[in-house]
Amino acid sequence: MLGPSPDEGTFPYGHSEIVAQKEVHQAIKKEIDPLYEEEPNSLAFVAIENIEHLENGESLPGKFVSRSVIVDDVNEVAFVLISDNQYLNTFLRSPDGEYITTKSTNAVVSYRSLVCPDLWANSYVVRNPVPGVWKAGGAGRYDSLLLVSAENTFVLDGSTDEYFNAVGDTVVLRATLDAAVTITDIWADITDPNGLQERIALYDDGLHEDDLPNDGEYANVFYPSLEGEYTLVFSVEGVVGGREFSRVDLESIFVLASSADSF
Repeated sequence: MLGPSPDEGTFPYGHSEIVAQKEVHQAIKKEIDPLYEEEPNSLAFVAIENIEHLENGESLPGKFVSRSVIVDDVNEVAFVLISDNQYLNTFLRSPDGEYITTKSTNAVVSYRSLVCPDLWANSYVVRNPVPGVWKAGGAGRYDSLLLVSAENTFVLDGSTDEYFNAVGDTVVLRATLDAAVTITDIWADITDPNGLQERIALYDDGLHEDDLPNDGEYANVFYPSLEGEYTLVFSVEGVVGGREFSRVDLESIFVLASSADSF
């Protein structure tokens, strides 16, 4: 289904890009869930996180590592753990303490293991999940990426004014939510071409390139100092219907040495 290789066939993405594309995640959902019906704008990322099985630079075989994810009132949520190595021993833990593994029998959970050249994924789809804090992770010798998405729910939309920018340019980060919610924290994590990360808070006060105060658009700026591709992970946490929620959106920009290089 995903083509002969993650680098060719169905998806025109390189190996490092494929795990973070929404359409790839939708394709995985279709593969593991026969009842899944794709709807326009129905997929919202709840979390995109690295799970690192490392301590002081040394691997820890067999040690379980997990990440906590807030799940609110949604019809369905998918947890996908992706690795570039075959060794994946994954699990879920629900807010009421139930552990779900690849060997569990559960009427509301669909499990599927996907294997492509140089890409392995364990995926769990949970119908009518218990709201609250879920944990997802596993034991392994290698780092993996956790993607969590929900259907039929509100979506965080993160963006920049331009994809191509130059070193030293003012890059405006913008984020909006398509629902009336109470936001407690909203930010963007920026990873530069060398892998260094910077966190920038976003504001809706009319003073951070966000147009008018309290208009629902959050923004701020940053100034890239290196050439190459930057990854932008927009995140928001808050309360809706009396429950905590979190949403994530993934974007990228490319930075050139100078403005003249973009022409």
